[in-house]
Amino acid sequence: MLILFTNKESFSGETDIINNLFRRGLNRLHLKKDLSREQMIDFLNGIDSLYHPRIVLHDFYTLCDVFDLAGVNLNQRNFNLVQNYNIVSFSSHSLLEIEFLKYDLEYCFLSPIFDSISKVGYHSNFDLDVIADLLKRLEKKIVALGGINASNAKQCLKAGFSGVAVLGCLWNNFKSGNVDKGYNTFEELQQICKDH
Repeated sequence: MLILFTNKESFSGETDIINNLFRRGLNRLHLKKDLSREQMIDFLNGIDSLYHPRIVLHDFYTLCDVFDLAGVNLNQRNFNLVQNYNIVSFSSHSLLEIEFLKYDLEYCFLSPIFDSISKVGYHSNFDLDVIADLLKRLEKKIVALGGINASNAKQCLKAGFSGVAVLGCLWNNFKSGNVDKGYNTFEELQQICKDH
């Protein structure tokens, strides 16, 4: 499973790239932006409605009443705020926290597995060997997040993660104009996940 997070900051042509990634097989996009509700509506309107059921919101959950979206992502800050929405995922920085979750979730994120590409100074606190032992006993799908790229994604999957989530390794290319490299990296990651 390959999941893409949006960059918090928006840039020109971003929704076109997202539409192209969906056309190339992206199954899940996590929408996490520094936008107002109205700007978020405009952003979602820039994405083909055919792909809306593949999008998970990290904020403005009531937009699930307006758009046909996959659902919402929770974390410790908003854990008790959500009612009546399809809760797809939970963001965590601890396996212990995930172990005691009561919600029926599609998957949980654990981060940062590696030092973050998109957040300066956001360092990993995990040892993949230790995580591998813990993942074996959990009955939840855990997705690795934080510093994931084409070079280390395979390590995460071998350690027992159900998938990987990426952000910086793709958006840094797209934002800097290396669009072909961004798409190539996406396809490489997609293939790594399919092969596992």
